[in-house]
Amino acid sequence: PPPPPPPPPPLFFFHPYPAIPDAQESRGLGDVYKRQVHVTYADTVNGVTNILFTSTYDGGNTWTDPTIVNEPGIASRPHMAGGAMLQVGPEGEIYALYGHSIKNKKVMDEGFGHGYTYTILARSDDGGKTWPMHTLIGDPNTHYHDAANGMMHSKTFESFSIRDDGRVYVAWLDSRGQQNGGYTTGQVRMQYSDTNGESFSKSVIVKNKVCPCCATDICSKTTGETFVQYLSLIHISEPTRLLSI
Repeated sequence: PPPPPPPPPPLFFFHPYPAIPDAQESRGLGDVYKRQVHVTYADTVNGVTNILFTSTYDGGNTWTDPTIVNEPGIASRPHMAGGAMLQVGPEGEIYALYGHSIKNKKVMDEGFGHGYTYTILARSDDGGKTWPMHTLIGDPNTHYHDAANGMMHSKTFESFSIRDDGRVYVAWLDSRGQQNGGYTTGQVRMQYSDTNGESFSKSVIVKNKVCPCCATDICSKTTGETFVQYLSLIHISEPTRLLSI
């Protein structure tokens, strides 16, 4: 009989190097990844949360000293998202995608029942020792600090992937506009970067009317195909959820 398929990669909290192997490579994890594992985790002390990064190069026997991924005071464990995610680019650059939620009475009174979440992409070019780049995901003038524009859009349940040519794709659930008096993450959007995450294209709609509490996933190939996974929501009066790509 054929050998059993490899186990699925772990979600959210660690992604081996490289982050997205093809199906055949993933059968030989020990050889392909050369025993390199990168991990992120949230650490909260006295109410202040940081996203920490550490690596092992000897199969987990020893780990590097943790470094802080996020900018000071801008990180959390969002209610509407998973933990920080990692991907490794073709030149060895390491990306971390994470969320920062604002959750207080003012935010909730403005219609964000679960708080407002920023999605942020960080990049390290020295193996995770420093994280100088932090890019807000989403179109300009759609963030909470742009409230005067009346265009607040929370970004949650994010996912991302790196193509072999270095293009960075990000997908998320977007609370584009109010529904029933509140902001609901009922839309899947995506955008891409050809500048190593420093700037992004204008976002495009993947699907309207999706489940507001189920994560996205995205992958792309240099041949041009891009795939986004989400949970469709049909028959709004009696919701039925369908896994869709």
